[in-house]
Amino acid sequence: MFIWTVVACLGFAFVFFALLRFQRKREKEMEFRLQEKQAQNCLPDGRNEYIRTRLEVGLSGASEARLPVDVKFMHARKLLYALSEKRLSGADSLLLHILQKEVGKYSTEQSVSVYETEEISITLCKLLSLCAKYEV
Repeated sequence: MFIWTVVACLGFAFVFFALLRFQRKREKEMEFRLQEKQAQNCLPDGRNEYIRTRLEVGLSGASEARLPVDVKFMHARKLLYALSEKRLSGADSLLLHILQKEVGKYSTEQSVSVYETEEISITLCKLLSLCAKYEV
């Protein structure tokens, strides 16, 4: 009887320490992911004021100018329609809806600013990645 009690106590101790080690490993992994995310957020992006001022200086005031839109996004609309026929996941379906709104908004514009061209580029990039994912 005494041996079974000792074995049971050792078993519980082993499980407890294994769970504790697993919890510590998980915390370290979460800390690493947080640091990685913070490092990515430190990279300059399109919304960064430094880049915006550099862009304005580089364009010499042309950043406020409007650029004509000669594209009517017909191919993008065909891709969006083909994607809407596919069976998408929930997140991809939401992304498709957002992309449809963005393409619709810019297809009616006659001219866009430099910053809007960046948004158009990002939108079309997301559309192409979604097409690649679902082989459209």
